[in-house]
Amino acid sequence: MDLVMVMKIVSIVVVVLLFLWSAHKTTKSFRGMQAFMYIIAEVIIFVALAFAAQWSVAQAFIKVELTRFHNTPIPSSEKLAVKGCVKNIGSYKASEVVLHVKVINNAAKGMKKTKDDGRPQTLSFSTVVARNLSKGVTKCFNKSFPYPPYFRLAHIRRYLSAN
Repeated sequence: MDLVMVMKIVSIVVVVLLFLWSAHKTTKSFRGMQAFMYIIAEVIIFVALAFAAQWSVAQAFIKVELTRFHNTPIPSSEKLAVKGCVKNIGSYKASEVVLHVKVINNAAKGMKKTKDDGRPQTLSFSTVVARNLSKGVTKCFNKSFPYPPYFRLAHIRRYLSAN
């Protein structure tokens, strides 16, 4: 068991213990429906706190970077070819690295403005590009996404998430 998993388990145990202590104090101070309402509010708060703790542990220990990223629209097959490499620059293994790509059509900047024909002007895609990426290891990927032929001068935003 690695340090990241231990930290996640410890954070959950701490949140559960805080909740039990808080619920005990609430039931001593209030009775009936009022105590029930306070405990429901505490459940919501402590669930949010548990998710925040899990996220912060992952952000502190697992870091990945995108290198050599290239994208090429292929109009004949209506695809967007995306390739690049991901490198684990964090201290611990990343179990899954996800690439998020958002394609925004900027065709209106280069042409006369015409009426909106109802076609989507923004596309978003997510795909897993690496699994079990050890510390310091680089893995290259090659993916393709649907790319409408009416997209011209498209702007592409991309970011990685890892856990």
